[in-house]
Amino acid sequence: MPERFARGVDALLRQAEADPVWAWCMVRFEATVAKMRDALYDRVAANIRAGIRSGDYATRVDSHVVADLLVGTLAMSTLSRLEGRTDASHNAAVAELLLRALGLTPKRAERVVAQALS
Repeated sequence: MPERFARGVDALLRQAEADPVWAWCMVRFEATVAKMRDALYDRVAANIRAGIRSGDYATRVDSHVVADLLVGTLAMSTLSRLEGRTDASHNAAVAELLLRALGLTPKRAERVVAQALS
């Protein structure tokens, strides 16, 4: 599951470069369109809970709090890509940091991201 998460972070942030119009819509409307926001948060929170149940994630923080962190970080990272402040090398760092927030040790997060994005 952590490998899939790392690939998902990378794919989402690469999409900002591949389709900037889509990315701008996501950044601008995610926080204001309740139906889209709720669906996104529910899906992220469900994935976090599944990762905790499987033992892949070790966070003790409520899944909705972690979902706030993940979604907020991904939105801001997408904005950074759109505004040209970062490039694809940023993706691995974001994925690693988020995996650490999910309870992976720094070494394991680094190893998972390296394997998933190689």
